[in-house]
Amino acid sequence: MGPMDFVSVIAVNLLWPIGSELAVLGAAKPVPPNELQTNASENGHAMAVVVLSVLALESAASRAGFVLADRPLTGPLLESALGYLKGKLDAHSCAEYDCPVKGFNTDALFDVFIVRDAIVHNHLWSGAFSYDANFNWTAQRAPTPEAGFGDTKFKAHVDMGRGVTTHLALNVVPTRVWSRDAYLVLQTLFRALAALDHVGKPLGIQGHPVVFNRRVITYEAFVRYVDEKAAELR
Repeated sequence: MGPMDFVSVIAVNLLWPIGSELAVLGAAKPVPPNELQTNASENGHAMAVVVLSVLALESAASRAGFVLADRPLTGPLLESALGYLKGKLDAHSCAEYDCPVKGFNTDALFDVFIVRDAIVHNHLWSGAFSYDANFNWTAQRAPTPEAGFGDTKFKAHVDMGRGVTTHLALNVVPTRVWSRDAYLVLQTLFRALAALDHVGKPLGIQGHPVVFNRRVITYEAFVRYVDEKAAELR
């Protein structure tokens, strides 16, 4: 057998650890955040899903640019994964009734990259709270961002008064990220993958089985589960 081509695309490999994190989230009742935070366990696992999902999305962008040979990666034409994905999908038109690009609002891409950045760079927001005699606490001052955090897209696509993104209403205060944010970010990944496969050559990322709750399930079943959980928490 002769040599075979190899490209180090990691998106498929990330689906299994995403499944592991979702299994932990699904085992406990979701706790919506208060003004400052959700519980520590849910927050940690939800943030892991967000970061891993956007890593997979970046991998898909690299894969698409390689397969389609249309993404500049060097020099003055260097293009971000977000810019490439949004430009690619916005430029595509299709007439089919079930076209996945048609049903995908690409503004969601801004939201998921913004929340990923807020987590991995640990954007700092400060607030204040107090305890009563029964150890119930109340926020005395809503969180506000510290100076120096957030780029251009953050300022354009975040409702600063509420601390959420403007399209999916994802929490950008890192300690408030919870199950709803995780499911919506993962749902955005799945919709982007479906849309990318429709735009050009299939990327070979969709369709792989996933280990979830200690058993192997189909990719399609995993997507349905995420859609159902996202719908429950909207």
